[in-house]
Amino acid sequence: MVAPFGMVVSYGVSGGGPLTIDSTAVLRSRLTLSGLAVFTEQYKETAGVGLARLLTMVDSGALKPLISIEAPWTDIGKVAQQLLDREYPGKAVLTVS
Repeated sequence: MVAPFGMVVSYGVSGGGPLTIDSTAVLRSRLTLSGLAVFTEQYKETAGVGLARLLTMVDSGALKPLISIEAPWTDIGKVAQQLLDREYPGKAVLTVS
């Protein structure tokens, strides 16, 4: 599913568990495997730099986030539980009035 010389980045492993890969396929395709750990990345650049880059990408249309729910921040408990229960894909946006 990844082009030759492509890159696979593992992110979001909060559920834990083993990762199984076909090492022969990786070696033949010359893929790069990498992991992204937020707590390590924060020392490379500030969150503001990364957020500004994401905002620019969203603004230009290069990144189109899947927003599944928009709700007032007062519903944070309900929305957070729905996210934990995986009731919908994508992201939740909480608004502050």
